[in-house]
Amino acid sequence: MIEKTRELLAGIARDLLARGLTDGTSGNISILDKPSQLVAVTPSGLPYLDMTADQITVLDLAGKVVWGKCPPTSEYLMHLGALKSREDITAVIHTHSRFAIAMASVHLALPSITVDMAAYCGKEAPVIPYQTPGTENLASHVADYVQQGFRAMLLANHGTLFVAPEADLLIDGAEALELAAMAYIRGSVLGKPQPIREEEVNKLLDLVYGQKRAV
Repeated sequence: MIEKTRELLAGIARDLLARGLTDGTSGNISILDKPSQLVAVTPSGLPYLDMTADQITVLDLAGKVVWGKCPPTSEYLMHLGALKSREDITAVIHTHSRFAIAMASVHLALPSITVDMAAYCGKEAPVIPYQTPGTENLASHVADYVQQGFRAMLLANHGTLFVAPEADLLIDGAEALELAAMAYIRGSVLGKPQPIREEEVNKLLDLVYGQKRAV
């Protein structure tokens, strides 16, 4: 089972770069394999373009490497914090996507102003106060926000985080967040972007998380 999880993760990593959600080797992904309670994570410092399953590192939930030739992402504590904070979360993606990181740099929360963001992310992506990357402090803050029910978050001066119950939602959720950030920034030139009403957000969420299909 963990072998299939590693193959799935490598494919998502390649898609992350193909969709323009990161540059170079920035960003990282994790998937919890529930039967084994092991976590597949992207390795540190390797390019995504040709990433293969045998490069994916496997950790236990305490952070110990149980398989892999490559060191895990330096952000593995943040991933484990998110995965352990709610039983329904099995997959996490962290990006340095360009428009979302612009909002994170000015500590501006992103309300759901597009149907895609509402459907994948809920009513908003709050800003998590700046913490040094790779630290227990950042992992603890992320866990707190995930426990509060947030699916998408902006990491101040750093990037984004999106968590999901299934790995196949990761790229679409991260992309929905980035496109909403782009719409917010560009829309602000014309006026104040208007969030979707909460009752409508809940209907859109059900399309993805209730019926498991995209809008």
